[in-house]
Amino acid sequence: MKKCIFFVLINCFVSVMCFAQTQLEMNIKAYEDYKVADAKMSVLYKKVLKTFTNAADKKLLLEAQRAWIKYKETHCKLVANAYEGGSIQPLIYATCLTSITEDRTEELKKLIEEN
Repeated sequence: MKKCIFFVLINCFVSVMCFAQTQLEMNIKAYEDYKVADAKMSVLYKKVLKTFTNAADKKLLLEAQRAWIKYKETHCKLVANAYEGGSIQPLIYATCLTSITEDRTEELKKLIEEN
């Protein structure tokens, strides 16, 4: 898992570096990428919620999503904490958020397929 996250972060970092010139620009681009991933995931989450007709299932999905959000934020803070005080820290944090959000989007797609 650590190797996977490392390679994803490196890949995203290299991709961002190809277009941005300064650390600030790279940080901004990484947050923009996260916003796009989060918007896609949110749209899909709403679709999944509509597929559940049972109130208990909807409640469980809501609880799962809230727990996932807490996990995402805490995990990415942990990953970025290794760069505490460095100008790259925001980039690492945003890249982590993007990666985990994209993973969650795939999980939500599977829920739609199963229903």
